Amino acid sequence: MVTPVPKSRILIVDDEKNIVSSLTGILADEGYEVAKTGDGIEALEIIQNDPPDLVLLDIWLPGMDGIEVLKTVKTYHPEIEVLIMSGHGTIDTAVKATKLGAQDFIEKPFSLDRITQSIAEVLNNRRSSNNEDKRAPSSKELPLCFESMVEVRKAVNDFSLNMKPVLVHGESGTGKEFIAQAIHRQSSKSDRPFVKINCSFRQARSIHSQLFKRSQKGLKSTKASTQSGEEKVIYLSNIDSLSKGLQEKLAEALNKDSSSSDDSRLELIPIRLFASSTKDLTALSAKGQFHPALLDAFKNTTLFIPPLRDYAVNIPAMAKDYLAEASKTQNAPIPEIGEDALAALCRYS
Repeated sequence: MVTPVPKSRILIVDDEKNIVSSLTGILADEGYEVAKTGDGIEALEIIQNDPPDLVLLDIWLPGMDGIEVLKTVKTYHPEIEVLIMSGHGTIDTAVKATKLGAQDFIEKPFSLDRITQSIAEVLNNRRSSNNEDKRAPSSKELPLCFESMVEVRKAVNDFSLNMKPVLVHGESGTGKEFIAQAIHRQSSKSDRPFVKINCSFRQARSIHSQLFKRSQKGLKSTKASTQSGEEKVIYLSNIDSLSKGLQEKLAEALNKDSSSSDDSRLELIPIRLFASSTKDLTALSAKGQFHPALLDAFKNTTLFIPPLRDYAVNIPAMAKDYLAEASKTQNAPIPEIGEDALAALCRYS
């Protein structure tokens, strides 16, 4: 039997409660983290806010049918694996789903062994592909939209030289996650997995299990004792939504004195932590809504990403640069943007 990838996250999208209940139980027993919904539109909202590793998707759904959900997922999140389930499938439907990017088409009623084996194979193949995919470095460290932001470029370079925790804040859509990944890619641990956790949507217990382990009395944890394959970097988006209890524990772990003799203390699992927020954490801390010690842990490694409207004069060059890059990857002529369209882009805020 194929060994499942531990802690992979699966979203079940099916409105048949009995099937969802059975799948949830067996997949949880196999070591997966499972979320579920019976509505196609709600599934897209979940995927947008907290993308899973794999989606088990039924064809017939309220809100939006499975084929449309599949098409949308593969358009905006091509890295997510999708397995289609259907009790009324046809050859044409199966062919269409496969062409749209589904990894498997499973007819109902199905055996649980069949579906767990398919899931394990797809996720293991995904992990192998990720390990083998060593993309050539880009000719630019950052896209043009960030190249004009001197402070951002400097911070990316500086923060990549160490493994300290980093806080990135700014408005929604300013590229906070991209900047965190850019720092990670330039660091000495760039080959370690970059695990994304949305604190607004992930359950506190799940976040806790990803962040902490309890040190064992009498055993001193060292970097040498950790297998590189087990090391990971974690990115906590919307850290302001972290529960007060987790904020306190995280603050203690990040600020702890390594000479502490408390053998029962919690230790951080990730070798590096990135966090982001759209909120003013200093103001929230002053109101008692964000732990001051956690904010203090990022005091020298906080980066603000300004909105693009502050650099509107650079938008025409950015648009042309983007289209030039797209034409290379798609082997197509460079499309033109009219002056009116460029002016509208510059005015938008």
